[in-house]
Amino acid sequence: MYLAPRSSQTFVNGVKNFLDFAFERKSVNGIMIKCPCKNCVNMKYQSRPVVLDHLICSGFRRDYSKWVYHGEDTTSTSTSTTLNEEEDMLQHEMHDMLDDMFETEGGDGMDMHENGTDNSQESNNKRNGFDDLLKEVGEKVYPNSKYNKLSCVVHLYHLKCLNGWSNKSFSMLLEFLKDLLPEGNLLPKTTQQVKKIMANLGLGNEKIHSCPNGCMLFWEDKEKDEVCSFCGSSRWKVHESSPENEVSPPKKKASKILWWFPIKPRLQRLFMSSKTSNLMKWHHTERVEDGKLRHPADALVWKNFDEKFQEFASDPRNVRLALSSDGFNPFRTMNVAHSIWPVFLIPHNLPPWLVMKQPNIILSLIIPGPKGPGNKIDVYMQPLIKELKELWEDGINTFDASTKQYFQMKAAIISTISDFPDIRSFVGGNELRIAPIPSAGHEVLQQLDGVEFLADNDARGPWKKKSIFFMLPYWEHLLMRHSLDVMHIEKNVCDNIVGTLLGQEGKSKDNYKTRLDLQQMGIRKELHPKKRPRSNTTYMPKACYQMTRVEKTEFLKTLKSIKPPDEISSNISRCVQLNERKLIGMKSYDCHMLMQEYLPIALRGTLPDHVSSVIIELCEFFKAICYKDLSEVDLHFLESKVALTLCKLEKIFPPSFFTVMVHLVIHLTREVKFGGPVAFRWMYPIERDLLKLKSYVHNRAHPEASIAEGYLAEESITFCSRYLSKVETVFTRAIRNDDEGQQNHIEDSNNLCLGRALGRKLHSGVRIPKRRRSLSSDIDEKSLTQAHRYVLFNVESVTPFREEHKRIVKGQHNRALRIAEYEMNKIHGQQFADWFKKRVVRMEEQGVEVTELICIILLIGIFFVIC
Repeated sequence: MYLAPRSSQTFVNGVKNFLDFAFERKSVNGIMIKCPCKNCVNMKYQSRPVVLDHLICSGFRRDYSKWVYHGEDTTSTSTSTTLNEEEDMLQHEMHDMLDDMFETEGGDGMDMHENGTDNSQESNNKRNGFDDLLKEVGEKVYPNSKYNKLSCVVHLYHLKCLNGWSNKSFSMLLEFLKDLLPEGNLLPKTTQQVKKIMANLGLGNEKIHSCPNGCMLFWEDKEKDEVCSFCGSSRWKVHESSPENEVSPPKKKASKILWWFPIKPRLQRLFMSSKTSNLMKWHHTERVEDGKLRHPADALVWKNFDEKFQEFASDPRNVRLALSSDGFNPFRTMNVAHSIWPVFLIPHNLPPWLVMKQPNIILSLIIPGPKGPGNKIDVYMQPLIKELKELWEDGINTFDASTKQYFQMKAAIISTISDFPDIRSFVGGNELRIAPIPSAGHEVLQQLDGVEFLADNDARGPWKKKSIFFMLPYWEHLLMRHSLDVMHIEKNVCDNIVGTLLGQEGKSKDNYKTRLDLQQMGIRKELHPKKRPRSNTTYMPKACYQMTRVEKTEFLKTLKSIKPPDEISSNISRCVQLNERKLIGMKSYDCHMLMQEYLPIALRGTLPDHVSSVIIELCEFFKAICYKDLSEVDLHFLESKVALTLCKLEKIFPPSFFTVMVHLVIHLTREVKFGGPVAFRWMYPIERDLLKLKSYVHNRAHPEASIAEGYLAEESITFCSRYLSKVETVFTRAIRNDDEGQQNHIEDSNNLCLGRALGRKLHSGVRIPKRRRSLSSDIDEKSLTQAHRYVLFNVESVTPFREEHKRIVKGQHNRALRIAEYEMNKIHGQQFADWFKKRVVRMEEQGVEVTELICIILLIGIFFVIC
């Protein structure tokens, strides 16, 4: 058929046989198949008449003799069935990946090829890349190998990225494997050759030169300018005088480069991939709507946005994004001052367990150092804002792999995430009123009337600039444009509390100046500085929140002795300095665990009850606000309770304790109502991403370029790893501790814990010896009895038995002698455990059904007795 002229009846009959074969095995709803003509190259779905016309007019694409895209089996004849199956699996993996990756942006015949020169050039480049990859799929690494060239390169590069190998070590491995394999093998010899192949699987980036002072970008109409239009600085680095005998002048190098990773193709790939296309519609198809907050789609911002922009909301595939940014030092030596600002985008369409995961966070910009952008961050945000504006107004034609259809994808940013000091960069200033009221977008624009974008606000007022986000048509209508970061608020509150309780120098909010402030304000006279009767020395009276040396020692000993389960928290004991009686070196997560788990335990017995109870209330608030799901009733209760808690704190601590971060606590419940659960709006995932970006820096002279190269490699291999089976990937990597592959009791509880599971999967294929458990216990008998009693008195299933025993005790003692209620409860507590055991045994003898939970509680009591 291939050799016959396209006008002959033989060729026409062969095409019809091909169409019958393809529509029987690989059609979409029996209507469309991929067109294998020279122009469509299996990248576009067409109807039967259109495919017939294309094949007769243009012919089949080159080298398409085995119809792998139309249902033909790729298994070759071999004596080993297992080898055929593995070879077929590897071939199928690569074909599936290329199938998803090279879906075109067209969808109706030859339009893509009849457009202007730019689109044609882009299509040609895309087809050439597809041809190169398809050729490598068809080539074996060496004769009779089960790996084709592409699958071998992808697997090797996946190992490099997953394990953090350097380019040098990877090249050395390739050289060894090249020499090890049979002569004439097609394995690349250097890392650069592998990267050239993988470049066809990546999405690329663009470099935009900027003014060294951050005044402007050299792009669009100013792309060819040599100097800054605002400050007159040169676009290029100034070289030292070149030697006279040098023939050619040195190559110009840009003084500062902005790295831009366009988001359109990255969002398109989420729908084009058969592995993620369904997940992008989870918020519409599988989300449970029962009035509880579990996902940003349950919150008011999302719902209000849908009401105001119904056309956008009509298609659930339109993407809602969150934007986040933070600065970090790319070098591991902190004595080098360098600040790089990456800008991340987070698709909120995904399920809650995937939204904040690292593979789903998109890097869109790398703002270069060495200094942070400050208020000039808007200058660097221009390419992203332009792209977001186009995605809102026009959208982009995108293929949906789940429905095999094209749609016009749109996207919008519905919130930003940043720590509080950096919100000023996005908002444009601070509100300086005594009781700030959240300003609506149109109110902010009225206050900034006459102020241009990318220019400082010279007029006096709270706003330093007009944020570039207001260029987005929907931005002023958002219910909440910026989210407060609970991570940094919690850390600052924790530092205030711990520093003040321990009286740590430089961290305590209670010092001599604070006492003078109280004296000047005429409040809390018992804390005013006083002079000693027989000398001129002044001393500060002890406050109720100050610990004595003995109390500090007991408090720190409790923290020092804490041994949390593996990976559920950091080792807090390393921060404890018993000799100096202080806590040092606490990171954000240390403060998170201290506030929510350890502080309520360690404070008992060290402070007066009215002080410790209020601090524990604040700890309970932070724990409750981080729950996985919250109802409106829960939030209303928390909002009223935290207001009372802060009022109680004002009666205990001095005014200097109440920094901005402490005052922001009152707004956190409102933030949850508007934006959804805290887990989708705090900086923990972003901070982990910054650590990942830091690991990419191998060239200290060009840290931004190193990060860009590392991210592109990680991005391409993350996409490829979705199609790899029987190999450990970032998605299938075994959790170090996971007993059953199910949620453990900590994850299953309402508290959103950042730690991992507490055991290992039994079906992981790796034999792990059990950890030996000590049979002896250092706990005394009294403590064991108290532990058993705590279980009995706090399980709801035992409540009927407790009531029954109370009636028995009351009847026995009231007949002989009337005793007080507290005496009755004391007898009840002492005798209930033994009575309960006998009662359950009697029920079993009588044939009464005993629940499994009651049996477990009884066994716990027997275990305590054995210990």
